[in-house]
Amino acid sequence: MASAASRCCISFNLMRTLTPESYEDFVRIVIPKIQARGIYKTSYKEGKLREKLSGEGARLGSLHTGTAFFRDLWNRSDLLAQK
Repeated sequence: MASAASRCCISFNLMRTLTPESYEDFVRIVIPKIQARGIYKTSYKEGKLREKLSGEGARLGSLHTGTAFFRDLWNRSDLLAQK
């Protein structure tokens, strides 16, 4: 594996042979070996996925499309009151 890392191998392409057995075997057999060699992480950072991807915290950023959608919905509270 060390030689693969020196050749810039940064990912694995898995081909489905038998599902879910082939994935389970990969996780059970391969992952511990590459973790032992320091190639794959052994733990995850704290926090939610959104925080990790955006870096802007647990809420949507001000420029995110979803923020504008919810802002418009909140401003149209007359629609909510009719129900």
